[in-house]
Amino acid sequence: MLTSPRVIRFTQYAIIYAVLGLGSFLILFPLAWAATSALKPNTEVFAVPMNWIPENPLWENFILPFREKAFGTYFLNSIIAALASVALTVVISCLAGFSLAKYRYFGRNIAFLAILSTMMLPVQVILVPLYLVVRDLGWLDSYQGLILPQAVNAFSIFLMRQHMKSIPDDYIEAARLDGASELAILIRVVMPMSRASISAVVIFAFLASWDSYVWPLVVVTKDALRTLPLGLSMFFSEYASEYNQALAAASL
Repeated sequence: MLTSPRVIRFTQYAIIYAVLGLGSFLILFPLAWAATSALKPNTEVFAVPMNWIPENPLWENFILPFREKAFGTYFLNSIIAALASVALTVVISCLAGFSLAKYRYFGRNIAFLAILSTMMLPVQVILVPLYLVVRDLGWLDSYQGLILPQAVNAFSIFLMRQHMKSIPDDYIEAARLDGASELAILIRVVMPMSRASISAVVIFAFLASWDSYVWPLVVVTKDALRTLPLGLSMFFSEYASEYNQALAAASL
C-alpha cells in the first residue's frame, strides 16, 4: 500500500519539529534554570530536588550587584568597549577588504595570507607580546588599551574581502569616470552593496568584545575600567561563591 504524499509530508514535519523542539529545550533549560536560581537564596541554588518556583523570591538579588559592586560602571564600560570595537572593526575591515579585493599591487596575496595566518593563533600565544606592546605605549588601565588590540579582526577582513571581490568592477569604474574619489567609491558604492556582510561583522565584533574576558583581565587593574565578565568573576572566590547574585547579574 502506497503512503500518500500528505502522510509523508506530515511525518517529515513531525521529525523536523521534534528535533528542533529538543534543541530548543537544550538551549532554554539552562537559561530558565539561571533565571529561577537568581531568585533563590544561595544555599538553594543547587538543592536537589530542584525547586523551579521559589517560595519566597529574593528580588534583591538583582539589586545587590549594583548596590554592593559597581555593576552600573561595568555595564557602561562593556557598552563603550563593544561599540568602539564594532566601529573600528567595521572601518578597518572595509578598508582592508576593499584594498585586498579591488587593487592590484605587489605583495597583496602575501599580505592576505599573513592576515589569514593569524586566525590560527589563539589569543594565549600573542598575549604576552601584545601586553608588552600595550605597556610600552602606556595604555595599561585605559580605554585605548582595552579596545584597540581587539579592533583588528582577521575573520572580519576575510569576510569583507570575499564579499567585495564578488562586486562587479563595472560599478567602481563607472564611479571613477564620474570623478568620485577612492574613499567616496568605498563609502557610496561598495559599502551600501555590502550591508549583509557588514551586519555579520557588527554581530561578531560586538559578541567578541562583550564576552571578552582574558584580555580585559590582563590589561585592566582599576575597578573603574572593569567590564561585565570581570565583574561577574568577582562573585567567586576560593572562600565563598555568591551564585544567586552572579546568576542575577548574568541574567540582566
